[in-house]
Amino acid sequence: MLSTKAQEIIADPANELLFSYTSLQELLNKVGRGKLRLTTGTVRDVAARIDALGLTYLPITMEQIKAAAELPHHHSDPSDRVLIVQAQSENVPLLTVDREIRKYFHPDAVELKLIVQPSSATNENARDRSLWRFHH
Repeated sequence: MLSTKAQEIIADPANELLFSYTSLQELLNKVGRGKLRLTTGTVRDVAARIDALGLTYLPITMEQIKAAAELPHHHSDPSDRVLIVQAQSENVPLLTVDREIRKYFHPDAVELKLIVQPSSATNENARDRSLWRFHH
């Protein structure tokens, strides 16, 4: 369950929500393998529902993949490591419930243990865009 603050951020039309291809791939793989059960529909239906949310998809670059491999090993999940690098390189907050991810960001920038803000986020766009991390 998302916190009230997270729900407000997601619902605010002034915020651009970014959805990483790595999260999409992880979600669809879990559905396809039966690790995440659907009440109705197929993997393609889930993808269509995500498309309908109007999120901006964030592609993964080769540089981000390399940078993720070079991160300190506070967190071992490769998908999460890519999300960390994407948030840092795009200079956007990362919406997550994963406490291990916070170790990669400046501790003073964490709001409500949910929004992880890159320590270098100083421009106005950092407030208007959020990288959304799906957690099951």
